[in-house]
Amino acid sequence: MTQIDGVSFAFYSLHICKSGASDGHAHSLATKVLPQETTERTIVVGDYNNNIGDAAMNTIEIAGFRPTWKDLQIDVSKEFTYNAQNPEKNHGVIDHILYHTLAGAKATDGGLIELETPLSDHKPIWAQIVFPRDLEGVQEPQ
Repeated sequence: MTQIDGVSFAFYSLHICKSGASDGHAHSLATKVLPQETTERTIVVGDYNNNIGDAAMNTIEIAGFRPTWKDLQIDVSKEFTYNAQNPEKNHGVIDHILYHTLAGAKATDGGLIELETPLSDHKPIWAQIVFPRDLEGVQEPQ
């Protein structure tokens, strides 16, 4: 939890095991951890070990979280974040930034960072997410 200009934000940085729709770390995150969060301005970032559209990621989206890739209209089916050091053995985009939809936020910029010499087996990702200061009357993005 942190405050920016007096506004509270919760940040979760994670590295979870591959999960299913009703078991594993993603399911626990969606059904046990995130529902306990007290602020609607919540960002969850990290290595999910799952691809957008699979059962585990759908569970997190159903819990009210949106991947920044959707706002940015980045087709992650044509990209990969793992394995940056051995692209022939890549697993697609398994690193994601999600935000709570009740906060009325929207990702306005972001992407994958391509390095000539990778520093890790994962490509870095980044996003700029804009939140309204006042949450009253905020509508969820479609």
